[in-house]
Amino acid sequence: MSRPLTESHSVDYDLVYSLPRNLYTQRALLALLGIPLFLVGRALWRRIEAPDIWAWVGQVLVSCLLQAMGVLTALFFFGIPTVQGAYLEARLLRGHYAQVEGTIEEFTPGDGHVDEQWTVVGPGTRRTYSYNPYGMTPGFDRIHSEGGPIRPGLRVRVVDVDGYIARLEIAQPQP
Repeated sequence: MSRPLTESHSVDYDLVYSLPRNLYTQRALLALLGIPLFLVGRALWRRIEAPDIWAWVGQVLVSCLLQAMGVLTALFFFGIPTVQGAYLEARLLRGHYAQVEGTIEEFTPGDGHVDEQWTVVGPGTRRTYSYNPYGMTPGFDRIHSEGGPIRPGLRVRVVDVDGYIARLEIAQPQP
């Protein structure tokens, strides 16, 4: 089900999160961890000098392993989140999302080890969200213990793309 992003008639919302345009920046620093691994492995490759075949094989294996770990680290921390985020953005642009609006109930705060979880309950709507800032999933993931804005009783509007929060708005207090 998809609906256009429209404003509610009687409630004003503050934008808290919107899927970033530069998705690659979210995890790019972690991807940089792969560069030293790769470079050390490459340097070892260039200095392979062994007195016998088994020492040579060992040096080649260590060099190849370090280079592979460097590439895989970069792909894991950079490639996967970037591809997932680009997928969400493409779904958003094509209008393949649901707009969920209601009040937060059943709030369970996360602590980094346990996912934060809450349910949006509105007229004809009941949608549960679960996330962790240390996971590799795209979308909103800021838990309450780390300054996240979610708490029980808030009125929210969520743009949901396949269960991920691509946009989160919180209702302004009514005078």
